[in-house]
Amino acid sequence: GEFLIAVNISVRQLQEEDFVEFVKEVLAETELDPTYLELEITESIMQNIERSTKILHQLKELGVKISIDDFGTGYSSLSYLKHLPIDSIKIDKSFVDDIIGHSNQGAMVKTIMDIGNNLNFKVIAEGIEKEAQVEFLKKNACEIGQGYYFSKPLPAERVGRILTKGFNQNG
Repeated sequence: GEFLIAVNISVRQLQEEDFVEFVKEVLAETELDPTYLELEITESIMQNIERSTKILHQLKELGVKISIDDFGTGYSSLSYLKHLPIDSIKIDKSFVDDIIGHSNQGAMVKTIMDIGNNLNFKVIAEGIEKEAQVEFLKKNACEIGQGYYFSKPLPAERVGRILTKGFNQNG
């Protein structure tokens, strides 16, 4: 499977004059293939859509991936969304929590899945903690997820070990 290194970027960072240059430098220094880097931004980029769109296109030209984090909780304008060069949207944990024990039983998750699929984005569910959520997401064709169900946050060296050896039960 492919793995991505996802880095959260604030809107303020994104709008800084030399942000694209900075990303280029980091890629050169770390010798990371840009296709393994995913920059996570939030929907608040929509507040300054012209500038954001320009910067996102420059980042895409470098070969990095772009995802929208906490999708569905912010300023999403669906008309802008289809023009942004993004690869994936991440369903906010609050909606994933609703899969179990909420009267709408995952209706928002299904809706976001539909939006993502119709716009050809990958859809990633965040904050998965229980098996029932995993079952629901699989049934609704959500193939990528993250959360404590899979792993608690880990120190960098432990992640390195996992990437080289694979997961095993006793750490």
